[in-house]
Amino acid sequence: MGYYSDVGLVVVLKDRNDLQEVLSVYKMHPNVQREDVFKHWTIYEREFDPNDSEYPRYCMMEYRTTYVKWYDEFDDVQAFRQLFTIVEQFGKERDGFKYAYREIAVGEDGATNEDEGENCKKLGFVCWERMRVEPAQIKFDNGDFFKPYKEIKEGIDG
Repeated sequence: MGYYSDVGLVVVLKDRNDLQEVLSVYKMHPNVQREDVFKHWTIYEREFDPNDSEYPRYCMMEYRTTYVKWYDEFDDVQAFRQLFTIVEQFGKERDGFKYAYREIAVGEDGATNEDEGENCKKLGFVCWERMRVEPAQIKFDNGDFFKPYKEIKEGIDG
């Protein structure tokens, strides 16, 4: 049967020009073409923020899915992750190229598997802000219809 996960990937770049360059390389990669994964990404652009002089805009790509088999050796998983490899390579080769990425997989048993990379803390924070795992919590309803039953407790304690 296999192990299923919920998966999210986020890649953030400093501007539209960098995004276009990265995508021109990513979309040409043979594995990306063969697995036809590009169509599953959603692309966002942050609107202009006059209070942010360093990065008034940035671009983000996001992929999310649920209940999927997500194994390192699967061709489609490698094709999605190829984007991480490309932005890291651009970051090494090009002055001023800023990026961050994050991958989270949450298994059916609640186990998490995470990967991330960045050369810009600010963009790394955008990844974290967009996608993170929040721990499970136990919540008790303390509504008015639940009243302590003192006679039972007294009988047990007494």
